[in-house]
Formats: sequence, structure tokens, C-alpha cells
Amino acid sequence: MSARLCSYDSTSGVFTPAECDAIRELGAKLTLEDAQTNSDKTGNELVLMKRNCEIKWVRAGHEGWDWVFERINEHAHALNNKRWNFAVNDIERVQYTSYGLGEFYAAHFDNGTKATQHRKLSISVQISSPSAYVGGALRFWSMNDTRHAPKEQGSMTCFPSYLMHVAKPVWWGRREVLVTWMRGDDELK
Repeated sequence: MSARLCSYDSTSGVFTPAECDAIRELGAKLTLEDAQTNSDKTGNELVLMKRNCEIKWVRAGHEGWDWVFERINEHAHALNNKRWNFAVNDIERVQYTSYGLGEFYAAHFDNGTKATQHRKLSISVQISSPSAYVGGALRFWSMNDTRHAPKEQGSMTCFPSYLMHVAKPVWWGRREVLVTWMRGDDELK
């Protein structure tokens, strides 16, 4: 597998700090859930060892969110066309994810189950300012290398959904991100 297919790419300025504040205000109106993984529902996994954070779900057409979906779609398609050229549709629903003190998401893939097998591209949008938290890095394992995604507020990081990654524990403050995925109708190619 080529290095191009085992790497991430980022773009800054997808959202301004003021727009990130507006997204945070929209997020405050959403219903909070404890985050789960697909295997949580079967009871066969020690959930707290896998994922410890809070999430809120947003679907396309949710009141006030259209401009957020449009912007993420625009930039994600541009990064995909520049880097991977996967055959993808528009983004799925958006997960507003919040990591507080000690919260994390252990190493995982985003397309490792039957329900997620058509995910081709994973997307993470940094809503928090880097000064709002310590720790919480989005880390990748790629071609015998480990790297961290940029923490710049309003930046977007995209990567193939089969790329192993982790959200490291937050040691102070709160990290807020929008997470979503682009699916394809066929196998990854």
C-alpha cells in the first residue's frame, strides 16, 4: 500500500474562530449522549477502556446546521480529490464530540464493522482553540510512523477510515471536535 493511501491531510481556516463559537452555541442545543462503539451494544467489550467522552449527533437539515455541513463537504471533497480520489458521497451525520479531563478514544479504525464498512474517509474538525486544553492529540499510525493532527482552531483533518488513530487523553480543559465520515457505494478503491 502506498504512503499516499496511509496518510492524512489537513487544511486550516475551514471555520473562523467566530464560526467555531457559533458551532459551539448550536452544539449546546443538542442532546448529549455517552459515547459508544459498535461493540458496546453487545456487552462484549470493556467500554471505559475503549472510549470515554461525550457526543451529540447532528443530521443534515438539522435547524441552523446547513452551512456547517456545506463547508465540511466542500473542504472534504477538495482534500479527497487532492490526496486520495476515493469514490465518495457527501458526509454522513456529524458527531459533535467533547473530551474533558481524562477523556479519550483508544486506538481504532473507523470502518472495522459491518455497519461502518463503507466508510472511506474520516474527517475531524477542530472546534476548540488549542489554548483551551492540554493533551487530547489526534494521533495516527502510518507507515511505521506516528504523527499528530494540527490543533489549529477551525482546521480540518481527513484520513482514510482504515488508518488507525487515537484521541489521546485530555489533561486540562476541554477539546471539542466535529467528526464525520464519507461513504462510498462500492469497496474502497
